[in-house]
Amino acid sequence: MNYGSWILGNTTIYHRRTLLGVGGFNPQLGPFADGLIRQVIVAKQGACFIPEPLGAWRRMETGYSALTGSNPETAKTTCSVTINLMRTIYRDLLPESYVQRWQRRWLFSSVTAFAKKIEKEWIVGLRVLFENHGGLQALVLRVACSIIRVTSWMVQLLAGIFLLRGDICRRVLFKLHPSAIE
Repeated sequence: MNYGSWILGNTTIYHRRTLLGVGGFNPQLGPFADGLIRQVIVAKQGACFIPEPLGAWRRMETGYSALTGSNPETAKTTCSVTINLMRTIYRDLLPESYVQRWQRRWLFSSVTAFAKKIEKEWIVGLRVLFENHGGLQALVLRVACSIIRVTSWMVQLLAGIFLLRGDICRRVLFKLHPSAIE
């Protein structure tokens, strides 16, 4: 757990007594209920890892998890409830350094999801407004879309620098602009 959760929900097989013994799925956490409980079970009893592909995660913008992460209020509430549980009920299992790292990563993921959602909404809106226009209006649309994308990238980059630091920030920068890392 030094590097975060590496277990995906769709590949997890739970032992019922173990799951219930650590509190089960907390409905206050919405789509993250399984994420926290997996971390708790691993910290308390360990896990068995099978080094074979057992599932695939298809991330969709309309999925339960994505809608939670891209909504600032919902993401903040989920983060607060999770942090509270980690620092109270599960404090003996999850050290404060892990809680802080998890919080930074959650906030970064939420900022990224929100920035991408807003970027897409703005670009779709501009395309509707400038639909069937050519010439100067088409150029304005292209420039405006480029500015929106750069702004979204900058928000994600600044969030990465502020929240994640180090190696993870380098990966984000590489994803946004591969030649910047070379």
